Amino acid sequence: ACDLQYRAPKVNASYVCVPFVDTCDPSWSGSETEKQCKSHTLKVHSDGRTYRNNHCAVCNNVTFPISCGAAETGLKGRFFSFTVLMDVNPRSGNTVGKLELCGDAAVYDPFYKKCRNIVCGTPGYVLEGKHCVLRDEARLRTFLRSAADDSDGKVGASEKFLNCTHIHLDQDEYTVRPSGHMYAIRYDKDFKPGDFRVLEDDRAMVCAFFANATNEISKFSQYMGYASAIGLGISISCLVVHLFIFAVVPEV
Repeated sequence: ACDLQYRAPKVNASYVCVPFVDTCDPSWSGSETEKQCKSHTLKVHSDGRTYRNNHCAVCNNVTFPISCGAAETGLKGRFFSFTVLMDVNPRSGNTVGKLELCGDAAVYDPFYKKCRNIVCGTPGYVLEGKHCVLRDEARLRTFLRSAADDSDGKVGASEKFLNCTHIHLDQDEYTVRPSGHMYAIRYDKDFKPGDFRVLEDDRAMVCAFFANATNEISKFSQYMGYASAIGLGISISCLVVHLFIFAVVPEV
């Protein structure tokens, strides 16, 4: 039997969309197995093919062993452009073939595809690199006492929110639900009370949960890599033909 396990995704990881079979062979039309095939998704794999669930595998007359593990599908190796060899830039240091998207005080938001400034929204913390570090405990204690006095029954900031690095969301990027939770639309992420703060300008401040995501993109497109590979193939072919002609044709 297959066990369903949840694993939190990494926002800076690359993913492959694996197509799967979600229909049955016509001979299974109207059967209970076909209904189960359409009812839920719990992918299984057999003989290099992926099925929506084990019922879909059964109604496609699969006789090979069925695996519940991850399909053996990975990112294909990409061709790199020869331009990388000429990418000499003293300002980029050891980084070759990549562009830095955001500055030191910003992170790249992979969901909105833009840079967001990172801030330390808790008094007493200062930004060092891309992390907030406590430098003034007295100021922090004053802030916590003031927040407790002004809470008026509201949920105070959580320890996670106080200690994290923050970003701002614009008003059209979130909605506050009647339950008091905040829903970030593009992130499909729910923030419970205490894990966000709505500011006077209607922006919301939340923890930058993608602060460790990469700020770099490839400087050269994959098509340039293909062009380099084609050019290299032609060059090698011509060299082989050249050597062959020299080998078989006697000198005049």
